[in-house]
Amino acid sequence: MSDKIIELVGISKEFDGGTLAVSDFNLHVNRGEFVTFLGPSGCGKTTTLRMIAGFELPTKGKILLDGKDITNLPPYLRPVNTVFQRYALFPHLNVYAFGLKLKKTFTKAEINKKVSKALQMVDLEDFEKRKVTTLSGGQQQRIAIARAIVNEPEILLLDEPLGALDLKMRKDMQLELKDMQRKLGITFIYVTHDQEEALTMSDRIVVMKDGEIQQIGTPQDIYNEPTNAFVADFIGESNIYNGTIVGDRKVRFINKVFDCVDDFEINAKVDVVVRPEDVEIVKPEEGIVSGQIVSSIFKGVHYEMIMMVGKSEVMIQSTKEVKVGDTIGIRVSPDNIHIMKRDFVSNVYDGYIDKINKVHFAEGAFECDVTQLYPGSHLDSEGYVITTTGEKIDLTNVPVRVEVGLKDIEIIDNDEDGDACGSIISIVYKGDHYQIIICTDEEEEEIVCDTEYLWNENDRVSVKIPKDKIKLTLKAVEKK
Repeated sequence: MSDKIIELVGISKEFDGGTLAVSDFNLHVNRGEFVTFLGPSGCGKTTTLRMIAGFELPTKGKILLDGKDITNLPPYLRPVNTVFQRYALFPHLNVYAFGLKLKKTFTKAEINKKVSKALQMVDLEDFEKRKVTTLSGGQQQRIAIARAIVNEPEILLLDEPLGALDLKMRKDMQLELKDMQRKLGITFIYVTHDQEEALTMSDRIVVMKDGEIQQIGTPQDIYNEPTNAFVADFIGESNIYNGTIVGDRKVRFINKVFDCVDDFEINAKVDVVVRPEDVEIVKPEEGIVSGQIVSSIFKGVHYEMIMMVGKSEVMIQSTKEVKVGDTIGIRVSPDNIHIMKRDFVSNVYDGYIDKINKVHFAEGAFECDVTQLYPGSHLDSEGYVITTTGEKIDLTNVPVRVEVGLKDIEIIDNDEDGDACGSIISIVYKGDHYQIIICTDEEEEEIVCDTEYLWNENDRVSVKIPKDKIKLTLKAVEKK
């Protein structure tokens, strides 16, 4: 028998209205594995779980169980049980296994044996006759799990099951769940937005954003080798900077050159990630770079400090305290500097020119200089382009390639004053600025901006772009 118990092949889910919740999702889960779907709200993790359970049908792709296609199999025929965040326990019933009674395939003695075994697994022996309403939150959570495992599923799906518990109980349950999964030996697929839960319990983590997989790996891989700035920012604390490769395994960021172990082309624009615990404190004259401590907070097991290097912040976590106002030097070992290709260098769109020489892209109409499409040209009194040879050109509906720099976009907190509108879906702090992604309303195009100002996710905003910052190229003459 194959180690793969379930496979998701090219799965996509589009809801009515055109909302794409999951896009081209490919994953296999091994038998007895604890896999966690991790990501922010709205990333598609619960929708993916519901497709595995059979509560939602994929728009594209297929779901295989032990190699057999179960894409359209109803939930009650799948060897899968689900534990929900709100438990879904019947308040008028006691703990006893209602589901086994409904099946009518077991004798009372068999049911008693299965119930006792399930309750023993969750450390709730002798709770069979207790009313659900008399149980604590943690006990109700254990009962919900016992109810799911009593039917002996091959796969247990858990949709943020610890979300309703307090912090201490949640931490205790994380360890209990992992121990329980080991004892049961069945496959757990777990959904959470809590990175600590994912790192604590998982064999593998699937990091999701906007319905797409960003990275799949062990907790150690995800934490130590993030594939992009989003993963680095979402998993743990990170220092993230814009960097440039300036030599053989040498990268410049925060205005200094550091040795690294990743090999990129010279002048490549990269994202640089340094974990706060990997920053070594030394004397100012011994550091690659020095700066002043502007914040120091005791976190119980370490001090979390912010050092300013010019306009850039460096977060440091150390058991050694440095007072606010002190100047220190820092070093970072080359293998603790993680380099990755920068996700965004500029915004690039397909657009077109309208009859009044505005360019349309990202669901907006922007003032622009259309004469750049024909070097040396000018506009006549009617708005036509006159080339250097005297040719008169009407640009109405002409397709163009549009490029806008990340720092050339102004974010405005209302719809009226901007030229395109949308909602903020992502914010990543990069040392001396925030990189913000705005998603437009209808076509869901992304506008990426670098700004010094802090906004909030889900803020409704609009954008303005100076006409001299919009670069246009005729698509017809682009090099293939």
